[in-house]
Amino acid sequence: MGSLVMIDLPVLCRTAIAEGELPEADLEQVCESTGSSAVVFGAEGGVLRNQSLLLVLKRLVGEGYLNSLKFQSLDKALVQESVLEHASVFIFLIDGNYQGSAAAAQAAFLAMRRAVSGEALIVPLVIDGSEGFARSELAFLQPVQLDSSKVESGLNELESQVVGFIKKMRESAAQRSGAQRAKLAQKQLMDRVAGASQIAESVDPLPCHMSVYDDFIEQLIARLQVMRMHDRRRNLNLLSEALRQVLGAEMVYCYFRGKNGELHLYEAESNNCLHECPASVVHTVLEEALAGYPSELTKRSLHLQNFLPQLAPTSGSTVECMVIANERLDNCGVFVAAKGGLTRFPLTEILSTVINTLHDALAWASFETFEKLKARVYDALKTTYRYVSNDMYEDRRRIFKSQLSGIGVHFEPMFRFDRETRNVDIYAYEALARDNINASAAPVDVFNTATLWGMRFQSELDSTLLETTISSYAAQVNSCLDQKYRIKPLSLNVYPATLRSSSYRELLFDVLGRAAPLTGNQLIMEVSEKTVVSPELQSEARKQLEEYRQIVRKLGDITGVRFAIDDFGVGNASLSRLDSLKPHYVKIDRDILSFDTRMSTTLIRYLLESQREQGTTVILEGVDIHSKLSLRELVNNIGVGIIQGHSLSKSVSGFDPRWETEICRKIKADLGWDASTVAPEPYKPEALLH
Repeated sequence: MGSLVMIDLPVLCRTAIAEGELPEADLEQVCESTGSSAVVFGAEGGVLRNQSLLLVLKRLVGEGYLNSLKFQSLDKALVQESVLEHASVFIFLIDGNYQGSAAAAQAAFLAMRRAVSGEALIVPLVIDGSEGFARSELAFLQPVQLDSSKVESGLNELESQVVGFIKKMRESAAQRSGAQRAKLAQKQLMDRVAGASQIAESVDPLPCHMSVYDDFIEQLIARLQVMRMHDRRRNLNLLSEALRQVLGAEMVYCYFRGKNGELHLYEAESNNCLHECPASVVHTVLEEALAGYPSELTKRSLHLQNFLPQLAPTSGSTVECMVIANERLDNCGVFVAAKGGLTRFPLTEILSTVINTLHDALAWASFETFEKLKARVYDALKTTYRYVSNDMYEDRRRIFKSQLSGIGVHFEPMFRFDRETRNVDIYAYEALARDNINASAAPVDVFNTATLWGMRFQSELDSTLLETTISSYAAQVNSCLDQKYRIKPLSLNVYPATLRSSSYRELLFDVLGRAAPLTGNQLIMEVSEKTVVSPELQSEARKQLEEYRQIVRKLGDITGVRFAIDDFGVGNASLSRLDSLKPHYVKIDRDILSFDTRMSTTLIRYLLESQREQGTTVILEGVDIHSKLSLRELVNNIGVGIIQGHSLSKSVSGFDPRWETEICRKIKADLGWDASTVAPEPYKPEALLH
């Protein structure tokens, strides 16, 4: 079922729609029947007691589409976020007298945040006139008209929208539930088999059945490495040969079914015939058998005893055949036949994952080095089964460390806009990791690896970036000091789990000690709002928040470092959590700029106003050619004070006062401000404490 929140946006609706009002007792009875209490404010209950509207809501509850009703007015105080965060349907009542309020803006923000992520339905009910609706925060939505002449059709439309949305939610929930049950079953299986995961450095690993694959992967990659890779056909022949040797199989074929249904076979060069027939006959029989094999396989691997009776040895010994269909690439895979089966490899699903990953990479030559090919195998195992052997874990960590040596940093400026003086200057720089080989690209693989493999990988990534960034930025600043350069704050991203590492905090103290002229007061650490509290650990959210607050407070007191909440916006965003964290800065997620312009404007204005009252500086990031709001609209109309994005400047490897002056002059010209002079303000330490 869904729950519904009705929000009375005016102060309060003063016009009843039709047919009279229900007595107060009847209103209480409707609400009590749904298991929730009634909260009705202002205008003596006004439109909330309209009989027709309440009968529609009562019918939706009775038919099981809604399980609770809450009535909330916004004319006195801000609505509690907890009232709305689990609602599925939001109905806003708007009449011609609506003028807007901070509470209304907050409610609209919370509702839109959930609606954008597909978790809720918003229905604006416009009563007797559209003037108030045009002034409201929801003017970009399609309203339901409830004028006196349209009551019946309006209520029918309301009911239709709610029923359709709840049905869609139930279908999605059923699909998710099925996927979650399958994932849980897989997790329970692997929990029994794999022993312990790599959670903490101090815990010795338990024996793991996946360990039998350690040597298999090493030998397989080693054999491939001595073979010279060519085009896809040759690569698949070589993969078949390497698999035959390492598995001790009689026959291995990589197969591919073309668009016209023809089957192409890539065999191992040393395939052994299982009887006295010529190899050409074996090939023909196998091709005919696989040609009739279902192209839409529902399982990754299938064991079939005596899959090809024609090829069974005359001795009568069992031949175990396995077909491994590639899940990502249609109509292709690997066929393996071995005397006595593959008994030394328990859980052949794991074997399938290894072979599938190699087949995928070699079929399309989509790897650069054999170290990266091995890393891809480890990543696939970790993604699929959550656990790997301790040797695999340590080997993947070794490869990851070697990847970190190829990371550099660029700096992307954040621009400050002063509408009163019509001045633009660079407020701060954000350090962005870049691949040393391709300086324009972020090392996405490195970040994905850190996210997949957890805390130790994240801490190593953050430690590397901390040292690289601080040393590079300090050197850049030193090169500008003879030009009377004003040092700007430096912003650096960090995983929340890393801040809990004592070794990282010690490294931070050490790095700042040799970063002159850069000091802790000029360092901003950005933590993604989505990762401060893990969604899967909501039961421990309060503990996590308190621990994070203590760490931030301690680091701030000792070093002067400031903190920012990054990626704040839709999804896992929470205003109440933001208020409890009390960051120095909030960076609005770029996704907000892709919404309808009126929605984006409403959200940004509300965040600017609410955070200004908290003493938090708001930074809008991700402004580029895809943003639906222009720079002029953001600065001149909405009043955003600090903006970052490619439309202003891409990240740069270095900077100096002359470059900063020129880029600020260009932006002023784009805004239509006088660009004849750009006079950066003298450095004021207190500005960092804003």
